[in-house]
Amino acid sequence: MSRPFNPDQFDNFVINSSIHKFSLEGKMLSSKRKSHWYLDWEEILNDSYLTSELTGYIVSFIEENIPETKSIIGVPEGATPLGILTQYEWARNHNFARKEYTFSMFRGKIKEEDYKQSNFVGFPKGKTIIIEDSLTTGESLEGAIEKLIRSKVDVIGGVILINREQSENNGLGIRKKNNIPYWYMTNAFRILPKVYEKLNPGKEVGKKIEKEYEMYGTERSKRIKLVL
Repeated sequence: MSRPFNPDQFDNFVINSSIHKFSLEGKMLSSKRKSHWYLDWEEILNDSYLTSELTGYIVSFIEENIPETKSIIGVPEGATPLGILTQYEWARNHNFARKEYTFSMFRGKIKEEDYKQSNFVGFPKGKTIIIEDSLTTGESLEGAIEKLIRSKVDVIGGVILINREQSENNGLGIRKKNNIPYWYMTNAFRILPKVYEKLNPGKEVGKKIEKEYEMYGTERSKRIKLVL
């Protein structure tokens, strides 16, 4: 069994990591939205020790919230390695035996001759959750879930490491559409003010981020204040 999930410890792990980037000019995210605060998960995934620590938190979170999980897959392409590594740790903590678990990932190039297998390298087995590292508009996650559903995968939910709380509907459109629930390990409201204080990127950047959240934020994240 994994250790119990501790949200405060996970927040501290995220806050003290090197994934947080601030930019006065802003960076265009994969969601096609420009942001002055963005996350570079390669800062963790390029380090074996930190990756092991991160997957440990994810496994604990899944154990606590979705213990019936059998397969884990990451949103392509950023969360692909995270999905594979988490699946491995999940299997080791459960019935770790031959043919019990598969390594699953989305395929980059579609094989037209077999649609069910065409989207995947290693077809997800049983109750499946999908992992996203950070959520802005939810478009990438929505597209991945739709592929899972079309392929008759028993997808039971999505686990998001950090909810940026910037989409108009809090990223829950796919849940309303396909009744797939999301679980968030942490969110911008909890960590962004602490990260800003720790890294101190400057008042001008802080004001731009506040304006960004006033424009795109959820009802709660619109209240984020960074500049005193």
